[in-house]
Amino acid sequence: MNWIFLALLALMVALASSVFTESDELYESRTRMEWGDEERDDNDEGDSYSPVKRDLGNCDEYTIQTRPKKFHHNFGELLNYSLLFFEAQKSGKITKSKQKLPWRASSCLSDSGLEGEDLTGGWYDAGDNVKFNFPMAFSSSVLAWSLIEFPDAYKDAGVYNDMLSALKGVCEYFTKCHTGPNEYYYQVADAGLDHRSWQRPEDIVYNREPFRVNDTVPGSDVVSLAAAALATCSVAYKDARKGNRARIFREEAVDLYRFATTNIGTYPPNGYYINNKIGDELLWAATWLHLATGEEQYLQDAEEYFEEYKLRGSAYSFGWADTREGSKLLLYKITGKTTYRDSFTKYMDTCYL
Repeated sequence: MNWIFLALLALMVALASSVFTESDELYESRTRMEWGDEERDDNDEGDSYSPVKRDLGNCDEYTIQTRPKKFHHNFGELLNYSLLFFEAQKSGKITKSKQKLPWRASSCLSDSGLEGEDLTGGWYDAGDNVKFNFPMAFSSSVLAWSLIEFPDAYKDAGVYNDMLSALKGVCEYFTKCHTGPNEYYYQVADAGLDHRSWQRPEDIVYNREPFRVNDTVPGSDVVSLAAAALATCSVAYKDARKGNRARIFREEAVDLYRFATTNIGTYPPNGYYINNKIGDELLWAATWLHLATGEEQYLQDAEEYFEEYKLRGSAYSFGWADTREGSKLLLYKITGKTTYRDSFTKYMDTCYL
C-alpha cells in the first residue's frame, strides 16, 4: 500500500516542482481543531493566532488557529526520494552499476508461471515480497500520468530518465504476465505464506505460487488496469520521442483490453486488494487507450461505460480501488463536456484527502 501512496505523492510533487524546484519563502498554515476550552502547546507561547469559528451544526463549535511560518523546501529533492522508494521495491534482475541503493540486489529470479513462463521483474508490495499486479498497475499509470503532465518538473529535478526507466521495467513485467491471448498472471507469491516469512527478498527460498486469469477465470478489472498502465506509459514514451517502445506498450495495451472485454467479470483476489466491480477499471483503460491510439472507438467505449456502470456518482477516493475520478478529469479535457466537469468538481468539493 505504501507505494500506491507514493505514486500519488509523486504526481503532487511533480505539480509543485513545475512551479518551483526550490522555493524561496513560503508560508505554512498550521491548523488546529480545538474542542471546548482552548489549549496551547508550550511551543506556541508568544505566537500570534487568529481564531476562526466554524459551525458544526449539532456538534460543539470548534476553532481553527493559524499562524504564518517561513520554511524552505526543495521539491526536486523530494521527487528524487519518492523515486528511490520504487527503486527499492524492484524485483528480479538488478544491475549493480545502475542501482542507486547498494543494499539491494537481484531477487526472486525463479518467479515463473504454471507452465514455466518468466514472471521476473515488477515491484514488491509495501513491506512484503508479494507482487500484486492490481495496485502495481494503478501506481504505474499514475506515475506515468505525472510524467506526461509535468515533464519539465522531472527534468528540472534530474529524474526524467529515472522515471522512464522505472516505467519501462514495470511495463516489461506486465508484458511477461500476459502469457497468452486470454491469459494473464495477476499475482506472484501467496501472501499468507509470505507474511509468515519476514525477510529480505534476496534471501527468499520458499515456493512463490503464481495466480492467473484466463478463459474460464475472468479478470476484467485487473486486466483493464494493466492495459491502462501500458497505454499511459505508451503516451509517456511517445512524448519522450521513444517511438518504438511506445508502440510496443500500446500494442500490448490493446491486446489486454480486448481480453478484459471478452471474458467479463472480477478477478479472484486471494484475500488482498479485494474488488467487486469492473466499471471504473474499464473506463480508465478505455480512456487511456483513446489517448494512446487516437481511436474514437475507445472514447465511445469510455463514455458508454460511464453511463452503463453509473459512474457519475463520486468515489470515496481516487486510488487502485476506484479510478473513476481520474477518468472524469481526462474525459472533460478530451471532450469538454460539462457532465464530466461537474461530476469531477463535486468529487473535489467533497473528497477525502
